[in-house]
Amino acid sequence: MKKILQILLILVFSSSFSQSKNPDLERARKFVEESLNDKTAHNVIVKKTSQHLLEKQTIIKIAEAALFQIYGKENILKQRPYKTYRINNFWLIEGTLKSYFGGVFQIIIDDRTGEIKRITHGK
Repeated sequence: MKKILQILLILVFSSSFSQSKNPDLERARKFVEESLNDKTAHNVIVKKTSQHLLEKQTIIKIAEAALFQIYGKENILKQRPYKTYRINNFWLIEGTLKSYFGGVFQIIIDDRTGEIKRITHGK
């Protein structure tokens, strides 16, 4: 038992050590930190823009990616066709209720940034 515990500890420490010394991971981490802190960098999407950047098909893909993970792919696909509404700079996507029982998802996504603002599902 003591040997197994020692082996497990060695594996845990060696894997965490190898991750911290990964030069690609460190480069990626540095890029993300610098990019998020540098407001003058090129290709920065400013939330205050009124320009619509993401189209309906892209927003639906973003919504499905999140909803599949939370509620299950089968459950969400059963709620097709989706109802979609663009309101100001936001998309509201809702499922369609096919029976009198259950509920549907609702998700609000900023169409300038792709940021999910709210996800709910009725009962």
